[in-house]
Amino acid sequence: MTDGRSLTACAGHVADPCGSDVVFSILFVCTANICRSPMAEHLLRDSLAGVLDTEGSNGFSVGSAGVRGWDGAPMDPPAAAELRRLGGDPSGFLARVFTSALVESADLILTATTDHRRLVLGGGRPWHPDRNTAQPDLLWAEVAARGNGRDGRNPVTPEEHRTLREMLGAFSLGHLSAAERASVQAHLDGCSDCQRDLAEIAPLASALKFVDANRVSEIATPVPDLGQRILAAVAVERAQRDRQARRRYVLVAAAAVLAVLAIGGIGVAIGEQIAEAPVATAPVVPIESVDVTSELVGTQASAGIIAHTWGIEIKLQAVGLQPGMPYSVVVTTGDGPRRSAGGFVGTGDNVMNCNLNADVLRPDATGFTVFDETGQPVLSADL
Repeated sequence: MTDGRSLTACAGHVADPCGSDVVFSILFVCTANICRSPMAEHLLRDSLAGVLDTEGSNGFSVGSAGVRGWDGAPMDPPAAAELRRLGGDPSGFLARVFTSALVESADLILTATTDHRRLVLGGGRPWHPDRNTAQPDLLWAEVAARGNGRDGRNPVTPEEHRTLREMLGAFSLGHLSAAERASVQAHLDGCSDCQRDLAEIAPLASALKFVDANRVSEIATPVPDLGQRILAAVAVERAQRDRQARRRYVLVAAAAVLAVLAIGGIGVAIGEQIAEAPVATAPVVPIESVDVTSELVGTQASAGIIAHTWGIEIKLQAVGLQPGMPYSVVVTTGDGPRRSAGGFVGTGDNVMNCNLNADVLRPDATGFTVFDETGQPVLSADL
């Protein structure tokens, strides 16, 4: 301490030797130690420096760390810009990983979320053995009672949020640099929307790992004679179809001649044999009736489900869907993934009958939803 001030204005973290008279250590904890916790560290230190300047006050040491921190990483650029706007100086800051030693050396630990609090509690007791054990317990209980930890968000603009959201695909595939991954992880910890987006695309990551990234941008070039080969195959198929048609015509004509020549008992015998022959009938396919819920006023719909060996068929009938608007149908499954069942165009007040197919077996299908062109659900049914 200098000039008789009781506040230790050290620029490092809790473990830095800021003088033997440091009495109370405060540690902020977030995920990567590049956004929230360093901002809180700088802002609190600056605030204490301007307030606790009376003689006789105890000294303070303020620091921060991340439960998945990147040692040596600077502050995230958007967070650093926000800190400068608030009057702080992020220059020289280096992130570090939260350790049990930091827990033992801190009097008060403030976490960004309850998840961070749970991780901190697993690291040890937040006070030093030779310090007053009653005060940290009280302070810890006070901090633990504050909210659910989900109201803190990264200081990002809509453009920066869009950029981070577009990085979720590369994040799930592990294609980001260490600094980029830390930025996305820190943003995810405070953004529920991006958490939901990541949960939706995460199942695709394992499949996409088998894609050769070096060939994704390649454009397939057809062989030079592909057009002629297609036309030749069509001509051969057409000639075969014409020959089969002529053969059927000859057979039908011969049968007609025999029918005209057939008289008396021969004709009767033939007639009796034909009358006694069993008539082939199409198998009856059971249709499962389902209740359809409409989200639109004035729209009514009903549906039936047919189970096939290759998947399910949805026989949908609806009235009141906006004429000319395209609609898409998605089948949901018990394990989460959704499968397309095709689409149709609304017919207004006219009855719309549509047969839709999805490659989902009936035992796996749990329902279907009809979406309009804006992505809003308009019809749904549980199976």
